[in-house]
Amino acid sequence: MGQMHVIRDLCAGMPGLVMTAVDFDDVRLASLLEKARPMAKANQSTIRILNPKKEALQGPFTYQVVMAPIGVLVADAIKHSAPGSLINIFAGIPANVKHELDLDTYIQNRCFMFGTSGSTIRDMKIVLGKVVAGKLDTNSSVDAVCGMAGALEGLAAVENRTLAGKIVIYPVLHELGLVPLNTLPQKLPTVAAKLDHGNWSLAAERELLKVAK
Repeated sequence: MGQMHVIRDLCAGMPGLVMTAVDFDDVRLASLLEKARPMAKANQSTIRILNPKKEALQGPFTYQVVMAPIGVLVADAIKHSAPGSLINIFAGIPANVKHELDLDTYIQNRCFMFGTSGSTIRDMKIVLGKVVAGKLDTNSSVDAVCGMAGALEGLAAVENRTLAGKIVIYPVLHELGLVPLNTLPQKLPTVAAKLDHGNWSLAAERELLKVAK
């Protein structure tokens, strides 16, 4: 979901946007940067990646999204907040998790903390409208495809974070196992030829449904 937040914000029509994407996994960060950099350029924005194990996070930030259910990340978001900062606690932190927060900074900076439990139908229509209008490319978040035979392996990949993006499962393809996009040239070369600069596409999907049955 963090990848989709980056893509959505870069495509939100805010020229001059400066974004920092943070993760402890260099492979995931590199994959994200490769996908997001062209979008940032097209939307007159800037994106940088940062691994906090190697480099200190430098704020302040006007909008922060916490994508892991860890209390210390919420505390860090307050620490790095700018005046009027929005803090989106997107990951579901269990109700019994407790962590000390700097309420003095929170109040002084007039922060606003919020979370969501899912999208409304109206939200989905807005996103769909942006996709249809070419303002939001959700294909860029796809990192692998599979049929029903690869569903369990796909779930394991999500759980173990072995893939850097989303997995699209095609139920009609009963025998297709998990196929990361970077292995398509070897496994399904005609599908790989239909990728859009390495990203999933409608043409690739049509070819997959044709040759993988």
